[in-house]
Amino acid sequence: LSFQFDDTFTNTTTTTTTTPQPLISLFPSFSANTLWSIAFGIASALIAVGGLALTWILSPADAITSLLQELNTLPSFLLVTYWLTLLPLGLTAIRALTMPRGLLVWPRIFCRKLFHVLILAVLVPGLYIAPTTTRLGAGLALAAFVFFEYVRVYRMGEPGKLLHTLMGPYVDARDSGSLFVTHIYLLAGCAAPLVLAHVAGDERAALAGVLAVGVGDALASVVGIKFGRHRFPGTTKTLEGTSASVLAQVVTAACLARVGGTLDWGYGVGIVLGALLEAYTTQIDNLCVPLYTFVAVRSLR
Repeated sequence: LSFQFDDTFTNTTTTTTTTPQPLISLFPSFSANTLWSIAFGIASALIAVGGLALTWILSPADAITSLLQELNTLPSFLLVTYWLTLLPLGLTAIRALTMPRGLLVWPRIFCRKLFHVLILAVLVPGLYIAPTTTRLGAGLALAAFVFFEYVRVYRMGEPGKLLHTLMGPYVDARDSGSLFVTHIYLLAGCAAPLVLAHVAGDERAALAGVLAVGVGDALASVVGIKFGRHRFPGTTKTLEGTSASVLAQVVTAACLARVGGTLDWGYGVGIVLGALLEAYTTQIDNLCVPLYTFVAVRSLR
């Protein structure tokens, strides 16, 4: 046997190009919804722990003690009992009134305003009976709204499908995307002035958001659609609807003033300015109008 060696050596190494794979493909045994659920749970836990730690650091030592003391009082117990009774009954009544046979029997905008009335009935008594409990409850409710919206978006099991079915008839053009956010903005717009007024030490402005959205916006829509004839330039809002909004808010504020609230010229001017913003804004009025009204009322003292 003889062997012949060539002095030259050719390297024919094959170059392989690695294509980056999506993160989801690294966990083939998990569905996309499951992975998003895990990520959401981890993020929520981190935010909750971080928020509690930050609150503990920044809050005075007696703030947490005061909260715990109020939660153990009879007014707080009665308020929570009232909420737990009102919310299921209210939501069931709205569903029965607006969809007795599975279809909306009123214009969609009228049906949506019933939720404004419901949040008014939830927050106003609480602000007078147990304000600290009300602020805490509003924060927890907001967190629950965000969580349930997540469950609905990803159709997580039967609860997600049920939520989508129940909420579908009440959405409007602003909820045309994947997220239904107007109900979250409604609660945030009403609850934010409660917290901001407490921080600023101006409890008179605490109801500015609830009045602007729960009373003013609801009446403006109903009156404007039914009786509106004179439109503001460049908008679909009417002078009649805005006038009804201002009048209803002033009357409500005057009634609440008899049981411990405050109504002065600055409050009235703030209500008027908020109603005008609601007439002209193209943004989500459930959020921007109550915050603007709160700032106006705070500024005009």
